[in-house]
Amino acid sequence: MAQGEEWVTYVTEKLLDYVETPRKIRKQTRAIHRKVREPWPYRWFGMVPYAIAMWLKGLLNKKSF
Repeated sequence: MAQGEEWVTYVTEKLLDYVETPRKIRKQTRAIHRKVREPWPYRWFGMVPYAIAMWLKGLLNKKSF
């Protein structure tokens, strides 16, 4: 049962940490996290969208000449 007690302690600490931080700081950290985060196609599908984009750019460049 110790594992359940540890979980409750962890959740309580995180909740108190969240409540004690001012709203401005929470908004700033969320905004920074959003800017740093990768675009959703790369998070969901890895390098496949990047590879397809490179392949399509190559095709378009060859047709323009």
